[in-house]
Parts: sequence; structure tokens; C-alpha cells
Amino acid sequence: MRRRTLLAAAGLAAPAQFLIGVDVALAGVPDPSGSAAPLDQRLARARGLFDAGQHARLLEALPGLLGDAHVAARSRQELALARLSTTYSLLSQVLTKIGRYQQSRQAADRATVYADLSGSPLAAAAAAREMSIVLRHQDQPAAAQRLILKAAAQSKAPDSPTARRPPRTPRCSAPRRTARPAQETEVRPWPRSAKPSALAASCPHRPRASACFR
Repeated sequence: MRRRTLLAAAGLAAPAQFLIGVDVALAGVPDPSGSAAPLDQRLARARGLFDAGQHARLLEALPGLLGDAHVAARSRQELALARLSTTYSLLSQVLTKIGRYQQSRQAADRATVYADLSGSPLAAAAAAREMSIVLRHQDQPAAAQRLILKAAAQSKAPDSPTARRPPRTPRCSAPRRTARPAQETEVRPWPRSAKPSALAASCPHRPRASACFR
């Protein structure tokens, strides 16, 4: 209660109607917003709102953003599931910021579930971070530490997505081709005793002997 009072005094507490929208979104799958803007662009804009401390505007936009992310995740593609997990992690982050730890824990739990479905180590690390922060605020530091250590171990496990990637092989340049030495041809001088008629017969492309020997 003391933290919420301080947040309200500092102007960081969100209006009640936005918190009601978040509670409805966490109670089930929120409705999509119907926005035609790309989801990645909207998620980046939402992250910018958090960085700017505009928590009320962020909480107002997150339910619709979550609904659109759920629609995209129906494809079961890893990127769409990771994006949905990242959106829930952002919701958990802002709820922790304003002291709503119970709702933040719900959002972090959903972020963990969708990160596991996506197989993304980055989404899993973000979800584990948010959950550990909530656990510390709820006076469970030991559980928070275990969670972080488990997430770090899973990211290095042999069957994790990062471990399954083949190692990069260094690029090697093709061997340079060396010029072959020119084949030496033996030039035999014509004997002085050779007659012009014999020279012309051995080299038919030469001019006639009468033209060469004047």
C-alpha cells in the first residue's frame, strides 16, 4: 500500500479504467484491435511508451495489442509465438512498475508459456526475468534465483534452440590459380647447307624462295 501511495503521488499510477481493461485481458484471450499497422511496429511503439514512462497510454494500448498477437499466433509459427510472449513480458514489466504484482505475475506466467512454445531463448529469458522480479517483490528471493539459474541452464542445454544451431564455419578463399609456365619449344637453327627449295617445302606459308633469298 505504501508503494502504491508513493506511485500515485509521483503520477506513475495508471487510471482505473485502463487497469480494468488489463484485468479483462488477463481473464481470457483479449479481443483484437483490428488495426492494420504491422504488429512489430506497434510492439516497438509500445516499448517506446514504456521507456518514456507513459504507462497509462501503454496500458490502454496493450489489450488490443495482445489480441492481435493472439490472432497472429494461431499460425503456430515460432516468430508469432515469440512475439506474443514478448508482449506479455512487456505487460508484466509495466504492471510491476506500477506495483500491480499479482497481475504482473499472471502476465509473466503467460509469457513463459508462449516462450516455451516458441522455442525462442530470447523470449524465454525475458519472461524469466520478469517473473523473477515479481517473485522478489513478493518476498520470494530464493524462488527468483532458482528461476534465473534454470533459465540460464536451459539456454545452454544440448537440446536448446541455441545449441542445435550448427557452428559457423570460417570462410575460406579459393586457392589462387598459378599460371602454368609456358612450354618451352626447342628452336633448331636451319643448317647453312639447306637449299631454299627445301626451306619452302618445310614451311608452306612462307613466301617463295625467290622472294626470300635475293
